[in-house]
Amino acid sequence: MLGLATLVDCDRWLQHAYRLQLRAAWMRGYRARMRRVDRQLVLGLTLVAVGIFSLGAQTQVPPGAPELGSATADPTSLGVTIPGSFLGFSHEWSGGQELMGDPATATNPVYRQLIQNLLAYGAGPFVVRIGGNSTDRTGEPQPDTTSPFAQLFADLGVQFTLGVNLGGGDPNLAADQARAYVQGMPAGSLTAIEIGNEPDLYHANGDRPASYDYADYARDFATWRSAISPSLAAGVGLMGPSWSSAASLRDLDQFLDQEAPNLALVSHHWYAGTQCNGRTNPPDYLLRPESATSGANAVRSAVALAHVRSLPFRMGEMNSISCGGEPMVSDTFASALWAADTMFELANAGVDGVNIHTGNGGAYALFTFDRPTATSGFVLTSVRPSYYGLLFFQQAAPAGSRLVAVSTTTSANLKVWCSEDASRVLRVAAINKDQAAGGTLQLQVPSSSAASLVRLQAPSLESQAGVTLGGQTFDHSPDGTLQGVESTETVVPAVDGSYTFVLPPLSAALLTTGP
Repeated sequence: MLGLATLVDCDRWLQHAYRLQLRAAWMRGYRARMRRVDRQLVLGLTLVAVGIFSLGAQTQVPPGAPELGSATADPTSLGVTIPGSFLGFSHEWSGGQELMGDPATATNPVYRQLIQNLLAYGAGPFVVRIGGNSTDRTGEPQPDTTSPFAQLFADLGVQFTLGVNLGGGDPNLAADQARAYVQGMPAGSLTAIEIGNEPDLYHANGDRPASYDYADYARDFATWRSAISPSLAAGVGLMGPSWSSAASLRDLDQFLDQEAPNLALVSHHWYAGTQCNGRTNPPDYLLRPESATSGANAVRSAVALAHVRSLPFRMGEMNSISCGGEPMVSDTFASALWAADTMFELANAGVDGVNIHTGNGGAYALFTFDRPTATSGFVLTSVRPSYYGLLFFQQAAPAGSRLVAVSTTTSANLKVWCSEDASRVLRVAAINKDQAAGGTLQLQVPSSSAASLVRLQAPSLESQAGVTLGGQTFDHSPDGTLQGVESTETVVPAVDGSYTFVLPPLSAALLTTGP
């Protein structure tokens, strides 16, 4: 067996080899090869050096390493507070029950574990929205429709918003649905009834005439609200307008003038891109800055309108690429970096919560399961890279922490975010979405203590597996927990108080330092 000194020497040699490999790749300029072959070697050396031995090795910066950029955090300039219920899921009708499992047959413990992973940093309650296109195709509710939801609330305290059919044109059906949902859900588990899904598309999808406009929708909403309201229990309000287009938000002020007293929350939908109607996107689409910023920019003024009326604003449905996601775009490591950055962008815009739309399939699914028979157990078949990005965000911005102003200097596709919790612990998330630029990142943070550093990385942009967070992975996980030995690096501040470490292309790192 190797002694500790031998392991440390090996650790240092491997880190040195890792740095030489990076530097040689940059000097040769083999950018395409580095994204594929060289990055796989770099990842392997890194995992051995700081993952397998897990000694918390002190990070050293190799002499002459290229500079990636610098950032300064200013804890005297605090921004929004991260709500405990910020992150949630959105499922289609029947798709949600499929993922959760039914208490009459078998519930899905792995799905529950994947939620618990996201709650491990003080978040909660977790919010699940059941809706989507299927909402406007639903019929009369069955006695067991809400059983999986009630069980998930009993198990994890998960809260729900449930959609009723507006597109079908029958307010009595919607009233029946709302009554059954309220009666079938335990007290405190149901927060809102969502009236319809993306009604601003009804004029195009056949649910209403081509002339259908906002005035028609406002009348419909009032009619459905009158039919539903008698069934609503204490603490259950309405959710809307759940539009799909940023252009529709021009009518939000008018809608809120009419409906604000009846609403529990204001919702909108957003996708970074689309593959609907045969459209395609390049593999690096989600790395583009606007893929992360467009949603926040689109709703910023709408958030303010809701908050003026003391109503929370939630992205009730969102993901990377609409119409099910796009293979080799939504399901690669690019989506992990996109997800982490996008969560920060939306939170910074004042959005109170998001519901990531996912099911048991489609390129944008966060995870997938196999279930051979209706009564057999659930087998986890994949945890997609985007889930890692959400978990990284939950670690970097724990519930109750506040965003901290950061000024960043770089020529690369790099974003730096910072949060501070009630104990004045600072967490700095550096997200490098650049495919070629990597090097030293210098962080100026008001702390003199040694900091811990964990990395989010993968062999390449196109990786669908091999993703690691803190040296651990969900690959081959039988139960939804991270596998492998956790690896954490130590970064010691310089005399001037700055923290410096190497951040390779297409990777992210979380630096955590005490008060």
